[in-house]
Amino acid sequence: DEAATTSGAGVFNRLRHVTLPLVFPGLAASFIFFTVLLIQVFEIPVAIGLKAGIPVLSTHIFLLTQPLYGTVQYSLAATFSLIALVTGILLMTGYFLILRRSRQFEVLGGKGYRAARTALGRWKYPALVFVCGIFLLSPGLVFLILLWTALAPPYVAPSWEALSTLSFTAFGEALGNFRVVQSIGNTVILVVTSATVTMLLASLVAWLSQRSQVRGAHFLDQVAFMPLSMPGIVVSLALALLLARTPIYGTIWIIALGHVIYFLPFGVRTISSAVVQIHKEQEEAGATSGADKLGIFQRIILPLLIPAWLNGWAWVLGHSMRDFTFPLMLQTTQNAVVATMIWELWNQPNTRGAAALSVVIVVLLGVVLFLVRRFAGRMGPTVGMTGR
Repeated sequence: DEAATTSGAGVFNRLRHVTLPLVFPGLAASFIFFTVLLIQVFEIPVAIGLKAGIPVLSTHIFLLTQPLYGTVQYSLAATFSLIALVTGILLMTGYFLILRRSRQFEVLGGKGYRAARTALGRWKYPALVFVCGIFLLSPGLVFLILLWTALAPPYVAPSWEALSTLSFTAFGEALGNFRVVQSIGNTVILVVTSATVTMLLASLVAWLSQRSQVRGAHFLDQVAFMPLSMPGIVVSLALALLLARTPIYGTIWIIALGHVIYFLPFGVRTISSAVVQIHKEQEEAGATSGADKLGIFQRIILPLLIPAWLNGWAWVLGHSMRDFTFPLMLQTTQNAVVATMIWELWNQPNTRGAAALSVVIVVLLGVVLFLVRRFAGRMGPTVGMTGR
């Protein structure tokens, strides 16, 4: 970049001929990654697109498995699921190939390198407004419109005149509903179980793949990453067909199993980046003291991974609570969670009740995640330590 500047290249020429070619692998990998995620999207298409008559692959698979929307056709649903699965695998294969070639584009060394700042000049304040606008339009505006909908009887567009009609009636009705209370209890069990089991498995997989001398252990990391190429609607359909005649079907545990499978790749990525920072002297000291492999993992590795473990645990907990695909595909009268209750209220239609329950969950989830992240931050960095 400095050489291009010295040669008289302007900002846009440097961007076109230097920066973009170098960051292309990262851009291409991100494009493929998010394409896979968008193929898997289910919540928005089913909540908005279904009533608007805009079908996508995920909602079509869902409709084929629901008796309320016509004849159940599991074989046809499985066929469309295979299309989504093969597409996801092909895209993720391209993603891995791009990542393998990324080393060819390494240009930053550790000697005397310092990132250069670019003065925005007159674009400084527009950029600040843009960034603040993203925050306000993303979580801020969404939460405010949910809160307004829950308080306004019936729903009216926000205005000063409507302020006098606001009430908390919808919150009392929602929290006084037995099925809602039951769904909240199921949700607590689901998210705590999913987050804890996922991160324990992720810790074990990350440690074995990074440090184990067993032949083929590094393939564990690739196997754990595979669920990322599988749409949630496909995994949930597979679980429903596989476990339909078992005691686990129709319980909260089948949803928890789906979440563990689906969120394991993210947990492994979180823990793997922390494991590589733990010096091998820690394990050598444990082995010298007579500890076996399991003892080293339990008493040395896990305590050092607690900050990263808690961050990953909070991530899985939040995504498990907000997930809509697995609970809706695997729901029965006994395993309802908050996500399916919001869907049920939305379809009644009880818009105020759905908004009130959404506000309660957003607030509770925000408090829990804030406390967990704050606790993890106070523990400070424990990785990268030697055995001294």
